[in-house]
Amino acid sequence: MNIIIYKGQFQYDVVNQFSDELAKELINIGHDVHLIDLVTVSPADVAYYLLHNQIDLILSFNGVNFTNQNVFEKLGIPLGIILVDHPFFHVNRIETFKGNTTFFCLFDEAFLDAFEECIDSDAPIAWFPHGGVEMSTIDNQEKRYDIVVPASIGDYIENETQILKFGDGIINKLTINLYERGKEDYNIPLYQHFKKELELVGLSPEYLKEKKEYLDIFSHIYILVDKALRARNRYRVIKRLIDEGIKIQHFGKLNNKELSDNKNFVSGGAVNYLQLIEEIKKSRILLHDTPYFQNGSHERILTGMLNKTLVFSNINNYCNNRYKDGKNIVYYNMNDLNILIEKTRYYLENEDDREKIITNAYETAKTYDTWGNRAKEIMDIYYAFLEARKK
Repeated sequence: MNIIIYKGQFQYDVVNQFSDELAKELINIGHDVHLIDLVTVSPADVAYYLLHNQIDLILSFNGVNFTNQNVFEKLGIPLGIILVDHPFFHVNRIETFKGNTTFFCLFDEAFLDAFEECIDSDAPIAWFPHGGVEMSTIDNQEKRYDIVVPASIGDYIENETQILKFGDGIINKLTINLYERGKEDYNIPLYQHFKKELELVGLSPEYLKEKKEYLDIFSHIYILVDKALRARNRYRVIKRLIDEGIKIQHFGKLNNKELSDNKNFVSGGAVNYLQLIEEIKKSRILLHDTPYFQNGSHERILTGMLNKTLVFSNINNYCNNRYKDGKNIVYYNMNDLNILIEKTRYYLENEDDREKIITNAYETAKTYDTWGNRAKEIMDIYYAFLEARKK
């Protein structure tokens, strides 16, 4: 089968690495794959290639593209758009590319609910988790860092200021209340809080689907609150650890002077994804934080596991609940950071117990959550899409 995968311009080049990994694994199972970098290849050259080659499927992470949906409709080429963010980040792009030849993939089941309830209930959608990347390494990799934090860290005070100033009346109230709900309970999907707040102001997700102007406003609210919660909780976790004298090595964008001035916190700044993996391998623990998934995934936890680093994560549900506390991951509760401190000290001091979890995590991720697994899954989604179109 002839497959095209688009590449584009992405932060840390991480999504382009997804494209590379998926292409490699699709080739491994017998498909012909052509990677097209839309940053360096002209639209005219892309169009020429499509017109002069038999293409069975085009895959695009986050919907990066060179044209609108009409081209794919006319050529009859199925277009799979794999969103690596909540669909509220991509409302306009979804509207641009939905059509008879398009299906969408999302990495959390709550994202599927939001897509169907707020954006479009007719577009074909499927659950498609992230995959992890394993890099070959020498045996007995030196562990230079106690804890690595690979994440962008914003200024949550700045985020909160934006929230307080957002809109008037019920819009302002909903935004503030949604943020407060997320702060109070980070252990359920933010979308559940969002639906509750909509209900309290007399709206429904279906109403947003009918009124594009409302969907634009409320998706912006959701994104704003999501970013604020990430910034706040990453700050809280890191601040607590470094105040306890635990050293942290950070990689990613940083906009927090209080952290950068602390002697127990060192930032290596933004690095590309392959460089980041090299740094993850040098760490005893990878500390991860992300809003709660109904049933989702994140490449950093899987990549950490595949590169034999112990993964600490806030309570979450990854990949059909495959990852269990104390067996192949270590969970901490955002509402009780005393337990995080206890677990951190324990696993830094007890290498044997740390290595047992690392080994279990590696075996689980290697079996179920590589891009090799995802290559087979995306083809299952594609064939199911073709079958559905026949009906």
